[in-house]
Amino acid sequence: MYKPSSVQTAPRPSLRVISRRQTWHSRAVEAYRQAESDQNATLQAEMVARIAAFIPQTIQAESVYVDWSEQTATVAVDGVVFRLRRGELVLQRPCAVCGIGRYESPAIRTLSDLGYALSAWQPVCVGCQAEDPSNWLEREDI
Repeated sequence: MYKPSSVQTAPRPSLRVISRRQTWHSRAVEAYRQAESDQNATLQAEMVARIAAFIPQTIQAESVYVDWSEQTATVAVDGVVFRLRRGELVLQRPCAVCGIGRYESPAIRTLSDLGYALSAWQPVCVGCQAEDPSNWLEREDI
């Protein structure tokens, strides 16, 4: 009868090695999650403070959406969408013609900047054109 000679197999890692790997692995994941949480809280607090400088309305930090990978914070206040991107506060609005395209206003640093973004700034998609005035046939400059 044939008896195989001693067959060598790869050594099995000890439980201690697996445990050590899981420990450093979990610590790294936990550090990442903590950094993300800290960054979210920082962006939320900055957004609330920046808006509070312009409007006398309390905004809950929890209502601020943070996209950690993009480093942006977004919140809607009375139907107006504010966004903090790269340290600049802007308004986000749809195209004034089609309502589909989304655009960010110039940076808002003063109350006047906010007034401009709320009233005079009318973003329009490249392919959209404003409608002709209703009296376009009566105009003499055509």
